[in-house]
Amino acid sequence: MFHNDEFRIPGLKSDVHILIDNWGVPHIYAKSSLDAYMAQGFQAARDRLYQIDLWRRRGLGELSAVFGPDYIDQDRAARLFLYRGDLRSEFLSYKIDARDIGTAFVEGINAYIRWCLEAPEERLPPEFLVRNYRPSLWNPEDLVRIRTHGLLFNADLTPVW
Repeated sequence: MFHNDEFRIPGLKSDVHILIDNWGVPHIYAKSSLDAYMAQGFQAARDRLYQIDLWRRRGLGELSAVFGPDYIDQDRAARLFLYRGDLRSEFLSYKIDARDIGTAFVEGINAYIRWCLEAPEERLPPEFLVRNYRPSLWNPEDLVRIRTHGLLFNADLTPVW
């Protein structure tokens, strides 16, 4: 468990505490909501870095860059579904501070990635070492642009006639 780990995360306005209970569930305590979202991004990356890196790459159509030409068709299909609308309007349609929340969350993810890349052989999840690649940093826009990549996996493509 991570009970006694301490990290310095650039951008936090005050101390944040993440307590991991006996079931591995993180509980985040922060003085501001943006600090809590940043800590949530950090913790999500700490728990699932390889998974969320694959999720981002699949959604942006970047799998072939690390897994080879067998993924070109999948990447092409994913890129056809990328959101290309006005990102400012899209963020505002969720909530007035959605962009700030997404930015804080992504800053937390990126803080963990940067920490891992300081000593990749010791800190990166083993999947990255086996596959011999490094996770990419996120942009807040990635959260909007890749949101549709899950639609295909939830669709029933069986003809209805």
